[in-house]
Amino acid sequence: MAYRHYVLVLLLLVYIHCLLSRVLPAFLVAVPTPGCHESCAGTTSVPLCHQRSGWTYLAGRVNERQNRCQECRARVGAYAEGASADGNWFNMRDGACIGHGQYGILMGYGFALPFVLGSLVTARAVDVVDRRCVLAAAVAVWSGASAIMAGVSSFRPLLFSRFLLGAAESFVVPASFSLVTDYFEEHSQGSAGSVLSAGVCVGAGAASWAVPLALHVGWRMSCLLVGGAGMLLAALVALTVHEPARDQEQMRKMGGAAVGGAVVWILTAASSLRLAASYTIAAFLPIYYLRSGLPGYSASTYAAANAALVAVSGLLSAVIGGIAADRLSTRLASAPSAIAAAANLLAMFLYFGVFGARTFAASLLFFGCALLVGECWYGLMLVQVKRAVPQAVQGQSITLVLSVATIVSNAGPAAAGLLDPGDAGVGGVVARTVALGTGAAAVLFALAAW
Repeated sequence: MAYRHYVLVLLLLVYIHCLLSRVLPAFLVAVPTPGCHESCAGTTSVPLCHQRSGWTYLAGRVNERQNRCQECRARVGAYAEGASADGNWFNMRDGACIGHGQYGILMGYGFALPFVLGSLVTARAVDVVDRRCVLAAAVAVWSGASAIMAGVSSFRPLLFSRFLLGAAESFVVPASFSLVTDYFEEHSQGSAGSVLSAGVCVGAGAASWAVPLALHVGWRMSCLLVGGAGMLLAALVALTVHEPARDQEQMRKMGGAAVGGAVVWILTAASSLRLAASYTIAAFLPIYYLRSGLPGYSASTYAAANAALVAVSGLLSAVIGGIAADRLSTRLASAPSAIAAAANLLAMFLYFGVFGARTFAASLLFFGCALLVGECWYGLMLVQVKRAVPQAVQGQSITLVLSVATIVSNAGPAAAGLLDPGDAGVGGVVARTVALGTGAAAVLFALAAW
């Protein structure tokens, strides 16, 4: 294996860890307390917050079933004798005292706003500084933020850790893709970029395993393990990746150049809509499965299937899309955008099947096919952005696209949440939201190709 391929694999691992760290809380708040399924099925609950009684219920509502669920998870009363650790040990929501509204802040704009603020620095820094050192420092900071979560017991310090994580992760995409541009020739950059972008799906899929991990070691140790793995990656980046030489004269000339342009802004709009669809599906698909009770569904089956489908289908989609873009680019410079347009159009119809299927297995089959067809778009978009601007400002351009898209796309889950009817009908809401995002993105990618 050539050295450049080693760098690509290492950058892929960094990207996987980046996404895993970002979505980790989404799975740590979903860890069940062993032995409490029957007591908690079909009822609402509130965070334990290390209390053994006197919990404040939503809107003052309280009933015997809620009390049984709370007492089972807290291991008090009839559930105390011979019980294992309580919900505070297994579940981040209980142990860190995260309310419903607070969770939305943590996973949404609690990450997005510092990400964009960090991008203001990234936009100017990534094209002029040592990217190896910047990337290693960023990995170390977000890994430290993940480890910090292990010691918190309230919302504010948890929000602080998410702030650090969001700011640090704003560096990973511009720095990584800029390094790939320097390490790989133009005819293979599409394939290399698509392999790197597969880290989005692989990281999101790998995060599913946080649930069984927390059942064995607790949510706090899970955070420490994720943070520790990131520190090792940061050391490998700092010690083994070499910073390629760059044309300093060209960088000085282009340092003040505009990074916009019609194609870049069209790609920004397309990415915003497509990410809105992706974030909506990620936030509400587990809720839909839980409420719909499709034949064959169970939480453990979904966790394993989601990890496999998202990782394998996403990786294959990225690799196949990148190879296709490299081969077609000799005849059509806008091949990445054209492929992304076709992929999103096909994925739109497949996502309707996810919510229209009458069995869990059939729904998962549609989901896997939608990922296999559609998830190539991200790497293709980044390749197209790099081709649309001078090399000296590629990092700034990518940062611009991702910053705008991150802010805009968070409106997708927010809109779906406002329209959520509270039952299995959420599937129709999500299907329409995802169809709008993927369909409109397909039109915009086609416009960029044209």
